[in-house]
Amino acid sequence: MKTIITITLFLFVLSSCKTNSTGTQHTPQTIQAPPPLIPIQGSWQLVQITGGFSGRGIPVSSTNEVITLHENGTFACNVSDMIKVSEGTFIISEKFSRIFNRNCFYLQLNNNNIGSITNIVDVKDDSMTMSTEVNDGFTYIFKRK
Repeated sequence: MKTIITITLFLFVLSSCKTNSTGTQHTPQTIQAPPPLIPIQGSWQLVQITGGFSGRGIPVSSTNEVITLHENGTFACNVSDMIKVSEGTFIISEKFSRIFNRNCFYLQLNNNNIGSITNIVDVKDDSMTMSTEVNDGFTYIFKRK
């Protein structure tokens, strides 16, 4: 009885493999992330934080804080090129901003530990700014590394 069950399972597994019209076994295709709406991939070093309630911003520490946005839709935040602070996936979308009263690009960083953070993002040449969509919010200024 045990042998019959084993043979039946083996035949079931073999018969469940699909082949395409040429008779070869189907191999799954890798799905690549769509191209971003703005040229954001690469490593970006935090150089300045402005705004806030006082308008003075926050001093950037002497550590080398870098966010790297990969072409496959993942990101990593590192301090001093060695200590990984956060990692996850990112999404770029375009929608209307009530603060700026125009369409803006939004960068959403998704991380299992902290959840989701969304900022308005703008890239010009080798500079990227990320702004919180609130009055008296902070603006983070990055330079391409």
